[in-house]
Amino acid sequence: MLRIRTENLNTPEYWDNLYRGAEPRDDPERYGAIQEFLRQQQFQGRVADLGCGRGELLKQLAQAGYATEVWGYDHSQVGLDIAAREYPEGNWVWYDIEKLPCEDAFFDLVCCIQTLEHVEFPAKLVYHVFRILRGGGLAIFSIPLDRQIDHESHVWSYGMADYKFTQIFGKVVEKQVLFGGKSLLWMVRKKS
Repeated sequence: MLRIRTENLNTPEYWDNLYRGAEPRDDPERYGAIQEFLRQQQFQGRVADLGCGRGELLKQLAQAGYATEVWGYDHSQVGLDIAAREYPEGNWVWYDIEKLPCEDAFFDLVCCIQTLEHVEFPAKLVYHVFRILRGGGLAIFSIPLDRQIDHESHVWSYGMADYKFTQIFGKVVEKQVLFGGKSLLWMVRKKS
């Protein structure tokens, strides 16, 4: 893990402006890999996505029958408003990484997809993922690798071995390299 930018553009205003007028993101390779993993696990339960943006992943997981209840957390009110319009059955919550408004051990699955590279303190976000995840629950992470997917909002660059720090919370049960080596997706089962 390497810090690549000193200035962090990831403010609520930055993401509000980005989501205004932006096309919905379709991510079939990543979302397909997540759904296939959940199918293999015969998963169904309460799902959270930290850094949910416009809620595309949660909407797909609910429509596919994996999520019995969805909770999307983001610090872009514009993104959350779009998510609420597109999937009003979801729970869409504005949050600051310092004060995630959720009780401990509440979720069966917590997703953190293409989010760690944007936050000032990634360890705090990972802490919250496992704090709100019940024992035996699943966490799914995704990061871009080695600046192969670069964006002005990325604060951190990650390498192939950087997923290992999540092993202190549980066992890595699946790992896949996506987009021709540009992104890493991995799943962790939290210790009971």
